Amino acid sequence: MPFRVRSALPLATERTQECLWNLAYDERRMAIVLELTVSLEEEAISDLCCQFPIPADYDGEGSKGSKFVFYL
Repeated sequence: MPFRVRSALPLATERTQECLWNLAYDERRMAIVLELTVSLEEEAISDLCCQFPIPADYDGEGSKGSKFVFYL
């Protein structure tokens, strides 16, 4: 796993530890995909995306909750 990916993983999970469902690297997108166990409201999604130190986008709803993509 590239260093940039390894160093970004803790950043992606720091604020979502208790509601983390899945965290995976998507090679095709060259991004980390994070799915929570909860579905967040629009305002909470926006607030959360702004808190991450790497570019992040809301990726819709997954099987368990809100999904985010972190671009590396």
